[in-house]
Amino acid sequence: MNVRIPKLFLAFLALALALCACSAKEAAFQTAEEAGEAFLTEFFTANADGRYDAFSQTSVIDEAAVTDYYEGLAPCVSPEALDVLVANRTLSRYDEFYAGKQVEVAEVQLEGTGDDNFDFTVSLTVDGEPEEYTGQLSAGPLDGSYAVTRFYCGGM
Repeated sequence: MNVRIPKLFLAFLALALALCACSAKEAAFQTAEEAGEAFLTEFFTANADGRYDAFSQTSVIDEAAVTDYYEGLAPCVSPEALDVLVANRTLSRYDEFYAGKQVEVAEVQLEGTGDDNFDFTVSLTVDGEPEEYTGQLSAGPLDGSYAVTRFYCGGM
């Protein structure tokens, strides 16, 4: 087994903690719904602001590269949820799947299920064709704002 993989994994986790613990929040979300909508829109906009193109062309995956890659999600997600996204490579697997395609979020629907828990539906257009993702998320208060604390999406 390659010894570099566990070290890289630990570096990603350390970076995720540092990213959330040390960075100032760019946006203050007044409700759990606002945080959820912002998170889902950023997440499902594949290659948002060229994040995947830049990340995939990086010759060394270091702290700066990971920080840049997750910059759009950091303001609307808790440190623990970001750790899970980084560890599972959820965002990079999604971006990789849609690499080279034009993906736009058409609509985000949240349906409250109680205590800041939501079922969601995200409608996309992928190269002009409709697609849809469903799942669940939770959002809660964090540092005077709201942030997504848990995210699950079927089919990922």
